[in-house]
Amino acid sequence: WSRSKKKEEQYWERQELPKELSKIKSIFQWNDLPSDFKDRHVDYIEQEFDYRESGMFFKNNGTP
Repeated sequence: WSRSKKKEEQYWERQELPKELSKIKSIFQWNDLPSDFKDRHVDYIEQEFDYRESGMFFKNNGTP
């Protein structure tokens, strides 16, 4: 992942959690949510688990 082609603009920045998901504090709250809510966020959650398992690669001042 690269935010820019300019070296000085290449750095890691934390991506904000979607507001709806930031309110969930436990698996119990998640389990109580309706299926349509879960369906809207499943792709985001799976991507975050992929980053967790495989890492998230980005360029920092031109270095991957």
